[in-house]
Amino acid sequence: MINENLEQSIEILEKDGLFISNIKSIITSTSNPAATQDEVSANVKKAHSLILHILDYYVTVSLIDMDADLLRLCIDKPLQAKRLSRTLNNVGITLKQNYQYLCKEGTLYNEGLPLFKYYYSLALQTAINETVIASTVPNFVVEFKDIEFIKTADKTTRMKKLELLSKIEFDLESIKRFIDSSLSWADKIENYLARAGSNRTILDMDDTILMSIYDFCGKNVFSQSSTPEDFAKAIKNIKTPTFQVQEKDHFYALVLAIYNSLGSLAPRDAWRDEVLKAFELNPANYRSAKSRIESEDKEKAKKTKKLKDLYNNILEIIQRGK
Repeated sequence: MINENLEQSIEILEKDGLFISNIKSIITSTSNPAATQDEVSANVKKAHSLILHILDYYVTVSLIDMDADLLRLCIDKPLQAKRLSRTLNNVGITLKQNYQYLCKEGTLYNEGLPLFKYYYSLALQTAINETVIASTVPNFVVEFKDIEFIKTADKTTRMKKLELLSKIEFDLESIKRFIDSSLSWADKIENYLARAGSNRTILDMDDTILMSIYDFCGKNVFSQSSTPEDFAKAIKNIKTPTFQVQEKDHFYALVLAIYNSLGSLAPRDAWRDEVLKAFELNPANYRSAKSRIESEDKEKAKKTKKLKDLYNNILEIIQRGK
């Protein structure tokens, strides 16, 4: 099953992290005579929800592929994935810092963790049957819609959850492993974003970067009939160029800079060949310019300094724009 609600899961975790970050003062206030019953009850429910969210993850983990869901998010919404990575990292650290207060020895959370499987089962069966299945329901049991960490609306999946519940062990080590998983998910998002970057194509490049390149060297490289918009479309192979290259070596430097900025796993060879063809330029001349730009020979370097400087300046424009 695909977790279509991955972002919602992380939002839930973010709220849990916010709650537990203040757990010391919450525990203190619970025993304060001035605390109202409603305040105490609300905090108990939040604490129960946190533990039950973790339990729901373990119940559901065999039904999902968390790694694949994270990768899909990185590909589809990279900026959002970056933000969620920071969220997961911060929440993981917060949970790591504070879970001991919630699960300290002698509390319900340590000695009574097995009871949470019963609370979970009670809420799940109520959701499946759409009716209360027990005559006496503890007032701290949370509704199932507030328990789910991996959201599932259909009855069939919920029945699978109920079946899997009896097969899992749930103890303090489970909570520790979940916290470590939160930190691991943050790391995986960063790794996936880095790998996804290896697949970046010219179409992923922002037009503002291409227009900055044009502003830097366009009028010297292309005929006067060119515009920044025409250049962006032509360099992306979206539109056949209606203008000509005047300084061919400079254009080769431009193409090489973009080529080296694209992902190593991207079809950049095909892009380069199509661009040279569209501008009716000789691939052998491009390879010659490339060789001169990349040459380590000091004597040749003196002769090609202007060309290398242009190449490096274009690279810098691209890096600034990312």
